[in-house]
Amino acid sequence: MKKAAALIFIIVALLAGKSALAGVFSQTQMGEIACAGVKMQLFYYYLDPNRDPKVTEHKTKCKGPQSDEVVYKMPPWLDTAVPEMAGRKVWRDPEEGEISEASVWQTPISILYEYLELTRKTFPQDLGGASIAPGLLVKEYADIRIRFQMSLDRLYRARTRDMVMGDSLGGRGRTIMPVFNLILKEMESIADAISSADSARYAEAVTASAVLSQDIYKVLFVSPRLYREPPKESSFRRVVSMALTIFGMFLMFLAVTQFMENSDPKNNKMMGNYARTVEKYSEAFGRQFIRVDVRYL
Repeated sequence: MKKAAALIFIIVALLAGKSALAGVFSQTQMGEIACAGVKMQLFYYYLDPNRDPKVTEHKTKCKGPQSDEVVYKMPPWLDTAVPEMAGRKVWRDPEEGEISEASVWQTPISILYEYLELTRKTFPQDLGGASIAPGLLVKEYADIRIRFQMSLDRLYRARTRDMVMGDSLGGRGRTIMPVFNLILKEMESIADAISSADSARYAEAVTASAVLSQDIYKVLFVSPRLYREPPKESSFRRVVSMALTIFGMFLMFLAVTQFMENSDPKNNKMMGNYARTVEKYSEAFGRQFIRVDVRYL
């Protein structure tokens, strides 16, 4: 009886989640999620040295059949960078053995793609989904979040003697890794949103993850932020700066001295009034007490 009651409770909860969270995405949000999935899939194949040539120039209508066709072209710098990344071993796993720099990046990217494709199952069937309620996907979301967190841990710890993963991708890794952490935070909020039947919060979390995923893809097309040494200052410029600093301090000293001289009469008058006020109230206060010589006692 207890097992039957528990089973009925679970079914009711799932049906409630289905009615509360079904169809929570707008057309724009579904377009962002679908395009993010395409870009993560392309990013994954970009890091494969044996990629299909079709990947380098991919045409898609990811925002829907009625949307305009867009073309995603692979950044040219990856042609030379990926073979080096595939040959550089940055992590040793007891089961998988030595793992290359490219594979370490591919793991969280593939999980992101899986995460976005799982969300697409909640879309209507005419938009490529299966109309599944998010409440029925709680277990899958939790599994993806745990694996994504583990992949980020490996990403941060993987390194060689000469580099860390922040230096990877031509220095772009230092920009991408914090964005992965933001996506992890959004993943953590999905379980709370589903358990509380908060459809708006669920939609915002998944859409934010999709937008951040697309931001990661955009990083591949911009120049990395590299450290640049500040320009060296000439000896003449240092002497001039020091002279101007000393001259400024001298002017400040003159200004303070002039201010004190001009305000002396006013300060003296104010201090005199204060001293007279203190003496007046001290005398009034002293009258409250009787002074008795102890020898008389």
